[in-house]
Amino acid sequence: MIFCLIFFSTKTLTAQYIPVTSGTKFTAVSTVKNTTDLITLDQHTEMQGVNETTIDYQIKSVTNTGYSLELIPRRIKLKTSSLGNEHHLDTDSVLDNKMPEIVNILALLNKPQTLAVDNHQLISNTKIDGIVTPVNMNVNDADKFFLAINPINFKEGYQWADTIKVDSSIITNQYTINSQTPTTIEVLVSSNINMKLSSSVTGNNITQTMKGFSSGKRIYNKRSSLLVSELLDINIAGNIETTDFNSPFTIKSTSQILVK
Repeated sequence: MIFCLIFFSTKTLTAQYIPVTSGTKFTAVSTVKNTTDLITLDQHTEMQGVNETTIDYQIKSVTNTGYSLELIPRRIKLKTSSLGNEHHLDTDSVLDNKMPEIVNILALLNKPQTLAVDNHQLISNTKIDGIVTPVNMNVNDADKFFLAINPINFKEGYQWADTIKVDSSIITNQYTINSQTPTTIEVLVSSNINMKLSSSVTGNNITQTMKGFSSGKRIYNKRSSLLVSELLDINIAGNIETTDFNSPFTIKSTSQILVK
């Protein structure tokens, strides 16, 4: 249940620049590897997880201040290991499964979703009622796929910041251009995370509070400003609260995105 809610956001940036063109298509493969330590009713559990998603993207329209982006999930692979038990899911090989969790995941496949962004703020998105989806689908931060600064600032040491806010959750990000080649730009990314998420599963209300940080780098194509790759280390501490118990947890993750 940890990190399994779509986290749609609004965003404030110090720079406003639209580097993309209508019709641009790309595919992103995202892989998140988690190690989670969870304490429930004084019992300690360590869980390992790998979550991989493949999503097709297309820029549908571009204005002077924003754009609309269509995304279509094509494949989801999950692997979990806990207490000596392993579970695997690959939507390319699942033929028939009536478990609600898998039905929800399969319902995401090949279903177009649309995000509309203006002045770096999400102004609308496709609603997917009742569906729980892996967090690394990246619909929470569409701007990460584009180096949204004016090319005149493509120089080592240039810095900027943004803030993602949803209800009582906030993530602050700092960016620095670290280096560049004739074809690519490397951007260092560091984030402070303070999140509170609420959900209901089979009638039980669940509240997750999380604090932590992440750091890593993104590589962008210098000509198109399109993301080439991202690699982040993420450290989170938090608590899961239900009507029956409180469960403190820690999460250490590596997150990788490859764009083609």
